[in-house]
Order: sequence, then structure tokens, then C-alpha cells
Amino acid sequence: MIKRLICLVMLFVATGVSANNYYQPHYKNYSGNGVYSNTTAGYTHQDAQRDFQSVYANLQADLHYAQNSGNTAQLQTVLLVLIELLQAQLSGQLGTIGTNQNGSSHGPLRTDIEVETGSARSISEERATLEGEIDFNRAREAYVFFEYGEDRDSLDERSEREEIDDNDNADISIRIDGLRDDERYYYRLVAIDRDTKEYVYGRIEDFKTDDENNSDRDREPEVITDSVRNVRNDSAELRGSVDMNDFRDGTVFFVWGEDEDAVADVPREDQFRDIDERGDDLQKNRVDTDLDSEEDYRLDIDSLDDDTRIYYAIGVEYEDEDGDDR
Repeated sequence: MIKRLICLVMLFVATGVSANNYYQPHYKNYSGNGVYSNTTAGYTHQDAQRDFQSVYANLQADLHYAQNSGNTAQLQTVLLVLIELLQAQLSGQLGTIGTNQNGSSHGPLRTDIEVETGSARSISEERATLEGEIDFNRAREAYVFFEYGEDRDSLDERSEREEIDDNDNADISIRIDGLRDDERYYYRLVAIDRDTKEYVYGRIEDFKTDDENNSDRDREPEVITDSVRNVRNDSAELRGSVDMNDFRDGTVFFVWGEDEDAVADVPREDQFRDIDERGDDLQKNRVDTDLDSEEDYRLDIDSLDDDTRIYYAIGVEYEDEDGDDR
């Protein structure tokens, strides 16, 4: 029998990480009638005029949260306060509202975060994986997600949101599904600086989903090695997903190590059991032995060397339509 192993290799650097602080939606702190408050101080409309930059940045975050929550009352409250601030700005009582390079409304930029929208891959009739990069510069923590939609001027859908910090991998990879076949989609990477609450937008890119009527009915499994999370000085969380497409009984595994060539050469082996571990250079761990559809996977690894590049990949072993193991 012949086994086929499919892998996609990525890397991260094991390093220390600061403690997490969880961001709370500011819309919970509105009392209505134009009064805004947070945990440290109260803001009336006059207070907001004196502290426009901070309040406006918070309102931006609140508006996104209210839209995503679907709570009409919360959304109305945020919009009313925002209208008050805009009216004051138009009357010359407040500072101006700037625009970033992508044309999105934004308060005066105080964040050092920069983002770049990457390519879309693993595109099928109903799903795709969107990629991008984030550069923290002097910033520390951020939320990242993708906005996407069928209208370039109205990116009305949002991917799942991930929480990352400056010790995590700068490469972002998020899968979206529920798409329509044979349709063009537009998307961009978005980051929220957790300190300043400001939104940073990448450029808008596009892709087209496959046509269901012309799809290949014998599609091989697809593997997606996602960006690493929870990086510490000696541990990390590997992430990835596998879609078996038209095949069944997949054996899913992760490989990782300090030797890039050793990790990259794993697909040359016939079977998972043929992969020889080599100490710090190459390790392996099986996470599923009977995958028939698609699944996301996580694996915590430890005993890593501090300040060291680690290469890793998710892979799958499966049997093809002729009865040969791939």
C-alpha cells in the first residue's frame, strides 16, 4: 500500500508573553440621553468635547460591537451619542475626524499597529481561508478579523475574531464558510488595538468561489495550517484544519521541530508511522484517526527551547479511490 501525507508548513518563535487583559464592550456603559461613562470617569456631552479623541475611538469600537450583537437598543444608543459628537464637531467645537489610507472613517490615529491583507486560499464552492499580516510595532495586543461581502462598498460579513499579542505569529489565517458558489467576494483584514481601541484596516482584495456545477467530484483532502497561538518561552498552541472533501477515514496529525527541512520533508513518507522523530529537530502527534468530513484541531506543545524558531504543520493520511493508502 502507498500512503500519501499532505502538510502545509509554518513557523513561530518561542518567546515569553505578557498577561492577557480582556476588553469589555463600551456600549454597556452608556446611560442614554447623550451621557457616556466608563469605569474611571463619567462623560457628559461637554466632557466629550474636551476629550474627543478618546471618546470617539471608544465609540468606534462600540458601534462595531453593537452592530455585531444585533441589539437594536444598544445600536441606537451608540448612534445617538455619535451623532451628538459629530454635530459638535461640525459646529467647530471639537477636533476633526481623519481618514486612513483605505478611506475608512477614523479618529486621529494613535495606534502603531499596521495590517496587510493577504491572499485567499483553499477556495471551494462555499468556503475559503483568508490570510493577512499584522505588525505591532510598539503596540502590544489586538483583536483581528476579516470583513467580507459580495459588494466592495459594503463588507457586511465578519469572520470569527481572534485575540493576539506581539509574541504571536504575525501571519493571520482565518477560514470563512457559508459562501455562495460562483460568486466574487471582497475582503480586508481589520485589527483593533486593545490599548487605544482604534480600528486599523488593510486594503480590499477579492476572490471568486468555485462553481458547484463544474466542481471536481474527486477532490483530495485540504489541509490548512493556521497561525500559532499562546506562545510562551517553552510552549505554544498549534492550530489547523482538515477537510476530507470526497475522501474518508483520514488520520490527522501535527509535526513540528527546529529543522525546517525535516518538517518540510514529512510528505515524502508513505505513512504517519514512517515519520521518524528526531528530538528537537522533529516531533509528531496524531490527533484524529477517523476523519470523514472537516474539523478544526488544536494541539498544545511544550518543552520548547526559548527564543528558537519552530517549524510546524498539520497533515492527513488517507486512502484513495483505488484502494491505495495516500
